[in-house]
Amino acid sequence: MNEIALITESRHLTSQTVTQTGTASTKAYITAEAAKNAALSHAGISESDVAQLEIEFDSEDGLMVYEVEFYAGGSEYDYDIDARTGEVVKSSREGGGSAGTSGGTASGSSGSYIGEAAARSAALSHAGVSESDASRIQVELDRDDGRALYEVEFHVGRTEYSYEIDAASGAILKAEQEIDD
Repeated sequence: MNEIALITESRHLTSQTVTQTGTASTKAYITAEAAKNAALSHAGISESDVAQLEIEFDSEDGLMVYEVEFYAGGSEYDYDIDARTGEVVKSSREGGGSAGTSGGTASGSSGSYIGEAAARSAALSHAGVSESDASRIQVELDRDDGRALYEVEFHVGRTEYSYEIDAASGAILKAEQEIDD
């Protein structure tokens, strides 16, 4: 009930048939400010460069998260931040010529991982492609048989590149190219 009350409050929802007395407890959760800071830090963006910032408390697959959305540098950023730990659970960026996506799990720490930018760089370097020549770049943190890895996909012309990169070492585990029809 506490989480429902927090979500209702975050979205400024009201009901004529349900009444609430008192206030919902936020003791178990980070603040909206901390969630915002986690998203901005992950994106590598200063708050002064942000437009249309929105933060909502929500539940995703049973996990309480802050949804943080903002625009910066011609791109739209969407984040789900674990409301208990402040960890980035999911992120995406659209616009600005490329898009990136990463998602983690609340149970694992990504502090020892190479990071989204390094995984993207490794894939582009292996393909012999500069980032400015690539489009629709997507990077996602995933797990396969208990191993954390980055799935990197991008297009150059009609060719789609797909990579799996070890999240801890940066080693390329799989590389594929496919011509799009």
